[in-house]
Amino acid sequence: MKIKILLGLLFLATYSVFAQGYIHFQTYAQHSSYHHKNETKVLISMGKDADNRLVEYDLITRDIIYLNDSAPVFRSMVANNNNGVGISLTGQLYYTTDNWKTINPSSQTGISTLYKTSDGFMGLKEVDRFNGEFYHSTDGNTWTKSITVAAGSSSNLSYRIVSIKAGKIWLMGDPRKFYVSSDGGNTFETKEPSGAPASFFYGFTAFDTLNAIGSANNNTIYRTSNGGVTWTPLAKTQIRLIYTKRMDSIIAYHPVDQLLLSTDSGTTWTKVNYAMPPGFTSVASEWTSVGNYINFQGTGGFYYSTGLNNPWKLVQTLVKTNRTVAAKANVMIVGGEDGSYAYSRNNGHTFIPGEAPISGEDLFASEVINDTLALMADRTSNIFVSKDGGASWQQKYSNSFNYIGIKFRYSADLSKIILRRAGQLMFSKNGGSSWEILGSVGGSFDATVTPSGKILMVVWYADTMRISEMSTTGNRTDIKLLNENLTPMGIEMVDDNTGYCFGINTTTSQIHVYKTTTGWNSFTLQGKLAVPAGSPLFHMPGGADTLFINFRNTSNADASLNYIYQTFDGGKTWSTNTIAPITDPNYKKKLQSIHFFNPREYVSLWDDNKIFFNRSAKDTSSNPNTFLKEINGKLDVSVYPNPANSAITIESPQKITAVDLYDVTGKLMLHNNTIDNVINVSELPAGIYYMKIFNGNNSTVRKIIKQ
Repeated sequence: MKIKILLGLLFLATYSVFAQGYIHFQTYAQHSSYHHKNETKVLISMGKDADNRLVEYDLITRDIIYLNDSAPVFRSMVANNNNGVGISLTGQLYYTTDNWKTINPSSQTGISTLYKTSDGFMGLKEVDRFNGEFYHSTDGNTWTKSITVAAGSSSNLSYRIVSIKAGKIWLMGDPRKFYVSSDGGNTFETKEPSGAPASFFYGFTAFDTLNAIGSANNNTIYRTSNGGVTWTPLAKTQIRLIYTKRMDSIIAYHPVDQLLLSTDSGTTWTKVNYAMPPGFTSVASEWTSVGNYINFQGTGGFYYSTGLNNPWKLVQTLVKTNRTVAAKANVMIVGGEDGSYAYSRNNGHTFIPGEAPISGEDLFASEVINDTLALMADRTSNIFVSKDGGASWQQKYSNSFNYIGIKFRYSADLSKIILRRAGQLMFSKNGGSSWEILGSVGGSFDATVTPSGKILMVVWYADTMRISEMSTTGNRTDIKLLNENLTPMGIEMVDDNTGYCFGINTTTSQIHVYKTTTGWNSFTLQGKLAVPAGSPLFHMPGGADTLFINFRNTSNADASLNYIYQTFDGGKTWSTNTIAPITDPNYKKKLQSIHFFNPREYVSLWDDNKIFFNRSAKDTSSNPNTFLKEINGKLDVSVYPNPANSAITIESPQKITAVDLYDVTGKLMLHNNTIDNVINVSELPAGIYYMKIFNGNNSTVRKIIKQ
């Protein structure tokens, strides 16, 4: 009985290595809402299905900072320092007081539009087509109704026109009866000036407490310089305001003249030809200005610029990379079709897409050497080097032949770096700054570099597979003949002495696995395994005896090649694991590249541009030890009650060996290895926690709410 239990657990652990994970949110490319948080930061709510993220985008550094993966997708949100409010897709209002680390539902219902005021927030609740209620809150939790606005039967929702400037709030639809607040929206004063225009505003902007300008529905622009007491019509007609940062710099749209500029408060207009962002629209509500930035929110995303004469930049959240991935320390790079790339400085927690492709060809080889130095090669073996962790790239070798880059390898001191490409070996002796062709190889071969700098090759020559050492002058010296007529497939070294080489017998379709512990002065045939046709990539993620092989799928390869071949005894025995980013049995996309962090955790790329993680990615830069998601062994666990007041019960058909409880910052709050399946949480402060439950080497994580 004990043997059966152990075998069952072993099977479970082996299977679960590749059974769980998450598709990275940036590959969904779905954003729900943007909000300009302050002069340099933008909040972005995005996601799909249950894989949602709330992130912060820095307009200066273009970094994406992860905030929360438990927040609902917001269709509207605003923030004021650490306080913020958001409306989910279902219409539920949420608030935060700690910059979205924790998010709580509000009891206030019906809010459809949010505004940031001088001391908090204002929300619009639409009563019916012609009437709206405005509520005020200082913390996003408690809301008080400030005013009910009746728009009038002919105004068509004009009460929605809100402008907030210099602490003053204008509710401006009908200039003959509008409302202003000077206390952040707590109270409003009704204004009914005499002589106001008999028309309704569909666009309105205030510049300060006295000066404002509005586009009326009679195709005329009106302005006021005394807080709305009197209004002056401007000469130019059929103008629609789109950008009004200052009274001396008003940009408007005209159906005939297109873009117009006024530098004298709208008295005169000059036709201009500013370069507009893609998806340009003349809807004034989609244009804003914050600090030195002007912003445009259209169907293509959130664009920003430091001036209408300056280039527009898109807040990029989409990562389209499906060919190669590499990681080391905190840096990860991914490359895809037509030279597209993205990089991460927090080990895959969030990616920053490249602003422009680094090549016109697909990227196929990549390597992260340290926190600053990274390498990529494309379909024609053009070589690109980054010295800032993947942010920018320079081409260091140009090649016109169709020699696909396969893999990079390097010595410990970086004095020898190679690119193994189809038919040739490329060599750099100066950290990747320049490259040259190393010798003449041709045919089937593979190469690697030992830590001390030996360039070792497995080649086929005279019907014999052999191990050779290549000098930096291109001369090759045989070390050992393997005495078999095999096609070389790969060579990898653990250190200067221990390593493996692989060759395939094309008649039997078997891979022969050889191992050395003497630098190939001697070797042993470890074993053989039958594999499908394909392009194999070899990995050693767990030491001298742990080997993984995956087969890069091409467009005409069968999806059944989505397997990992694995051995934990140096190639003597092998097993397989299925790789799939989702559990849908009809999913037929193909594995393109994989990087192992260790034998249990990896990141993989798929030909539908999915980035799939089977690990717990942590943001080590901005939010140390914050869990994105914990991916480990599969456990059948139930925890209740949740939310809990004093105690949490854990139920599982498997034996629970330990429980750790973390707060949202990753701090360990409780450790219990004498489990009686009831955990006392009565002394913990109210909030959100993550409970990690162990069964030996397997574990799972549950989100817990302490009331």
